[in-house]
Amino acid sequence: MEQLNMRARLAELMASMECRRVDAEAAHAARMAALPPGTCQLCYGTRRDRESGPCRVCDPPLVCAAGVPAEFQRSRLSNWETNADTAAVHAKASAFLSGTRDLFITGGVGAGKTRLACAIANDAAIARLSARFVRVPMVLHQLQPGRSAEEVSALERQLFSAPLLVLDDIGAERDVATDYTRRTLLMIYEERWDRGHRTILTSNKTLSQLAEMQDDDRLVSRLAGRADVVTVTAPDQRLLRRG
Repeated sequence: MEQLNMRARLAELMASMECRRVDAEAAHAARMAALPPGTCQLCYGTRRDRESGPCRVCDPPLVCAAGVPAEFQRSRLSNWETNADTAAVHAKASAFLSGTRDLFITGGVGAGKTRLACAIANDAAIARLSARFVRVPMVLHQLQPGRSAEEVSALERQLFSAPLLVLDDIGAERDVATDYTRRTLLMIYEERWDRGHRTILTSNKTLSQLAEMQDDDRLVSRLAGRADVVTVTAPDQRLLRRG
């Protein structure tokens, strides 16, 4: 029964994510239709230094980490908007690639956690460090019992072997994490640590909230000892753009 409930929640989450993607694409199409022909589809002309077509800031060859969503494929730390409130966050993120610790990015829904994590991963890819992005709810869905051994093995190789891995949206479950969720996330993180690989995790929960949700301190204890914590305090950027 518990497994069926988990599958139902995962299906509900995937449907919600698909609705958000469709809404975002529709909003983008509507905005482009209202702008002059030739407007840059990435910055909507805010950085344009040509009469038409993509601006030079948005025009370079696309290099990004594996699995990064299309929305964030051109995200870089150099174009991540900073102000007095986010300067410290940007400084920690910028120091990540030259460091040795992992990174735990926390903040409210829509604050820009995923964009920041993708910016770091893309910068790593540009520096010729292999990096991969995955969403935790999808990984849990793909690794659940009943999948073919070949599919599970292929995904595990990707998760375990990437020198840099972004685990996006950890703790997205609505209820207390199941034993399957706890064991799977701990296995992934421990295997990567044992191999000497680095991990970026994003969550809308703090470490203490994540420990409470998992009803287990093992993963959070490891994160507290191995990862720097970055808190993104910006308001929901999706709502701001929609407004």
